[in-house]
Amino acid sequence: MPLILGALIVLLGLSMIGSSIVGALILILIGVAIFGSGIKTIFSYERSGIAKSIDVPFFEANHVREFEEKVLARIQGFQDDRNVRMQTQKSMAQSRENAQAIVDAVKGQPGEPSQQNQPAAGSMAFCPNCGEGLGPGAKFCTHCGTKIV
Repeated sequence: MPLILGALIVLLGLSMIGSSIVGALILILIGVAIFGSGIKTIFSYERSGIAKSIDVPFFEANHVREFEEKVLARIQGFQDDRNVRMQTQKSMAQSRENAQAIVDAVKGQPGEPSQQNQPAAGSMAFCPNCGEGLGPGAKFCTHCGTKIV
């Protein structure tokens, strides 16, 4: 709609050039400004699954690009930070499980099953013969074949 209105005002200004040059120039400038504001750049984004878009005049497109770059950099930084935190938490949990398995193995006697040697829920069990990690409920070591009691 602003494109049509701007074009009409420019044509009106052009038709007035013969009678009043100043008035015609003012109308032409107003018509060009209205016409230019009708050309839009759309900034679209999605948040929580809901797509949103913002209409911006074309002459602000450079600012929209700069804003987009800043937003993408912040999102990437957030994702990198989250991935590092998740990996660190997994590493720390695995280290705790490994340390507990070593402590349990040192406390128990090899070949004698005891309550201390039984893995806690969610922790990793190890073969008493070769030290290979065992799956939950394993009856035999898949590495050396030792029967697990």
